[in-house]
Amino acid sequence: MAVVFYHTSATQASEFQSCFQVIENRKIYGRALKKEVKLGSRRRCILILADGARSDVIWELMTRGMLPNIERFLAERGGFHEAVSAFPSVTGCAYLPIITGFTPGECNVPGMCWVDRRYLGVKSFHLDRYRDYFGVHSYLFNRDISPAVKTLFELADNPMNIFSFVSRGCDFKGDVTRYTRGLRWVWAHLSGRWDKVDLEAAQFALKGIEEGRDFIFLLMPSIDALSHRSSPLSDEVIQGYMRLDETVGKIARTTDPEETMIVLTSDHGLSETQVHFDLAEFLSRLGFKTLHSGRRWRLNPDMAIMPSGNAMAHIYVRPESGWSERCYYPELRRFGGHKVDLVELLLNIDAVDLVAAKVPSGGVIISSRLGEAYVELEGKMITYQILEGEDPFGYPPFPGEISDRKLLELSMNTDYPDAPYQILKLFTSPRSGDIILSASRGCELRAQSRRFIHNSGHGSLRREHILVPFLLNRPLTRTGPFRTADIFSIIVEFLIDKTP
Repeated sequence: MAVVFYHTSATQASEFQSCFQVIENRKIYGRALKKEVKLGSRRRCILILADGARSDVIWELMTRGMLPNIERFLAERGGFHEAVSAFPSVTGCAYLPIITGFTPGECNVPGMCWVDRRYLGVKSFHLDRYRDYFGVHSYLFNRDISPAVKTLFELADNPMNIFSFVSRGCDFKGDVTRYTRGLRWVWAHLSGRWDKVDLEAAQFALKGIEEGRDFIFLLMPSIDALSHRSSPLSDEVIQGYMRLDETVGKIARTTDPEETMIVLTSDHGLSETQVHFDLAEFLSRLGFKTLHSGRRWRLNPDMAIMPSGNAMAHIYVRPESGWSERCYYPELRRFGGHKVDLVELLLNIDAVDLVAAKVPSGGVIISSRLGEAYVELEGKMITYQILEGEDPFGYPPFPGEISDRKLLELSMNTDYPDAPYQILKLFTSPRSGDIILSASRGCELRAQSRRFIHNSGHGSLRREHILVPFLLNRPLTRTGPFRTADIFSIIVEFLIDKTP
């Protein structure tokens, strides 16, 4: 069994040049999609997304013999890998790199909660003024994804979606839980019986295999849901990992490994939460007119605070010119009539770890209590310059100009794998905040909710949130390290029709 933990062994990949070579040559990746390309009907992929599953927990349980099917059918055949997910490392948004090959920012879905600044100063109602995908807005998620990207559902001939609200391109018959998902979620939340949802999901997958579906997206939600309620290592969560193992075994025994690719991954990890810091209340008490989850329809606010996970948050700030424009870093350091330095103000909060904001030229300044850095992305090259103090991530010295793949490799062994790249990509979304925060370890940026208990959280750039497992039932022809966006191209490459 090949075990690949990139934080314990050095990688030998130079620039990861082969990652998208097949995809680019066939002109089917992302925006270059051609209508004449068809995926092969003789091959199928079953993508199992264990929401919230941690790679270290899977490894530990596997070494103890508690996940025999994952070990036998995946790890022994394809190795045990890890991948960097996406920022924000939250449900839904972090599905996007796997399903589209693009980051949440590039898909223009920057968080589980966001606002569109164009409508914050307008009195009239607009459907796109804000989003909170934790409720009925989840049914707008597919509509909100940028039309410039394509999903695996749109590429497949006969796809099936099970319990995911990210399903654009899956028809009515294939999206088998489109109308029952919401009711099942409410029932499971109230009863605590997320195990029933996992078992139902597995049954749908087996039915899809019997029907000959060429792409099945199987979401198993219990690990995430139960971790929030208890802890990432509670007994009921460990039972969720064991149900996952049983599902892998059933699917593997029902399919031909030569024709079926089985992929197991996650969207994010989790860590226990000790501090629930109410960021919106804090800023409101300082005299700012804030829009937040408790006051979503406030007209012309000074700020809008939109947490996700809840270990990250977007802060939208009204500049002097009004909501039609962004508020950039220089103005954020002397904001409002009292010329408040918002960056310094936020860094003085113990629950805040990192503060990022754009500059007018297009780059981003990232600040922490260690220091401040300027980063900018041009093509595949990242400019990386320390402006003040030490590296804000605590990285060792990096070259002033570095490829995004080399940065991934060099940062994989740190507390913030791939963080500069992830921040830059998130800011590409017009819906992203003017300030983006990543929370300190053990902290969330939202008050504890009575309805949705968060004893564990995620969403930040820290490795315990953004590093996920990546296993499959065949050897990889590529070397890592990986981003979950690479899973998209690996699946498409396998499913390409290779017949004349």
